[in-house]
Amino acid sequence: MTGIKGNKDLFRFKVIHDCLRGRKENGKLEWDKNELAIACDDFFLETFGEVVDTNPESLRKTDIKNMKVIFNAPIETVKRGRSLLYKYSNRHFTFNDNVFFNSEDLNNFLFAFSSLKSKMKNEQLRDSLLATFEKFNQILSFDSTNNSRVIHFEELPDSETSNPILYVLFDSIKNKQNLTFNYQKRYLSDEDYKVCPYMVREYKYQWYLIALDAKSNRIKTFALDRISNLTFDSSVFIETDIDSLLKRYKHVLGITYKDKEIETIQIKVSKKQFYYFKSNPIHWTQKTVIETTEYVILELRLIINFELKALIMSYLRDLTVILPKSLVSEIQELLSEGNSRYIEVLR
Repeated sequence: MTGIKGNKDLFRFKVIHDCLRGRKENGKLEWDKNELAIACDDFFLETFGEVVDTNPESLRKTDIKNMKVIFNAPIETVKRGRSLLYKYSNRHFTFNDNVFFNSEDLNNFLFAFSSLKSKMKNEQLRDSLLATFEKFNQILSFDSTNNSRVIHFEELPDSETSNPILYVLFDSIKNKQNLTFNYQKRYLSDEDYKVCPYMVREYKYQWYLIALDAKSNRIKTFALDRISNLTFDSSVFIETDIDSLLKRYKHVLGITYKDKEIETIQIKVSKKQFYYFKSNPIHWTQKTVIETTEYVILELRLIINFELKALIMSYLRDLTVILPKSLVSEIQELLSEGNSRYIEVLR
């Protein structure tokens, strides 16, 4: 759970909903505002160990009103002596059938955006997304008999620093404004760059800037967590064909951009490994060329880069490159180098 601070209103909705559905105090169906406020306080104390003093009048004016407006909750008032009580005109009312989406839509929404959440390493974006998902999770669990969560999100490890420059990059790309910054290369000294920013791209929970390097006049990729001293530059922005660039990246695995031809790559995989690649394709271009009882040959259309070779090396036990021969030679060379190091260790 992401915490209760931003979700207290939603938790109060749940408590009120449970009360009016007859889930508390021996099936009681009619409640006054003071009783509902006390039920909310009891919930926060029992569930979170937090002492909360819910204002009955605020509950009446805000929470009950919002439940009726936002969720179309069938709350009505009845007079019992001098007391004004709240009840459901339909005691079988559920949030899932009356929210902006129906139950199926809401589930589809959550599952679709759960993949987006998994890509948000940026702290601010991730927290906002998690908070939104938490609220939808709460809504979906309102009418669950075991009060269980519909979706459980894996927490991503916090990055050492968040990337507020992501928002600066969005603006500079939109406004076609050049940038200068210092870039710390891995295992090398840092270097100053002036670039024309074209887009940002995500790969394995990390954000990257795709930009034209003014010095080399080449498209380069920069990891955001290694950018510092970012400033705007007033020099003329060099336009590029973004559609063409996007088409090129459609044939790139990961983020390493190489100005090379798109190649047909064939790999032979064991039948056991094929079932994994079938449910988790390496790339959208993946297709099955040959399938036997023992192995499968898959074909992809990609620009050969570091990420592709790293993936091949990670599945060597069940994968063999067949085409192109140039890639076969590169993988063989990498294997030979690695084998030599292990031979030295075993001597």
